[in-house]
Amino acid sequence: MLALVGLVPSEVGWIGSVIRSGNEFIIEEVFLIDQQAHATTTEISPDGLAKWAEGIMKERVDGVEVVNSIRFWGHSHVYMGTSLSGQDDSQMQVFSETCDDFFIRGIFNKLGRIEFTIYFYSLGVEVHDARWSVFDSNEDD
Repeated sequence: MLALVGLVPSEVGWIGSVIRSGNEFIIEEVFLIDQQAHATTTEISPDGLAKWAEGIMKERVDGVEVVNSIRFWGHSHVYMGTSLSGQDDSQMQVFSETCDDFFIRGIFNKLGRIEFTIYFYSLGVEVHDARWSVFDSNEDD
C-alpha cells in the first residue's frame, strides 16, 4: 500500500480483503481497480466494483471468497492530511451497500501518516484513527 502511495503522483484508491479474528483485523490482499482519480479526489463506482468482482471470479478459483471478504478501502491524500473529506464519506456510502457487518477505511499520505477508521455497521459505531501495526506472517511469534 505504501508503494502505491509513493509511486502515484495523484490520489489513488484500492480495495482489500480482510480477515477478522475477534477485534483484530488483517488486511490480507489489496487490489488496484478502475477508478476516477484526480489530484485531490479518487472515486470507485459501484460499476467499477462490479466489473472488478466479475473479473476476479472468472480469474481465480477462490474468486467468490475474495469478493465476499472485501472489507477495506484505502486511498492516498498525497501530501494533505489524513482527515476524512466529504468525498471519503460519499465513498463509504458505496461500500456500506455491499456489507452490513464492518468495513475499514485507510487514508494514507506521502508524509508517512496512515489513519484507519473501522465502521461497525451492524452496531452503528465508528472507531476513528484506530491503532494499527504491520503483521509479518513469516515471524515465528
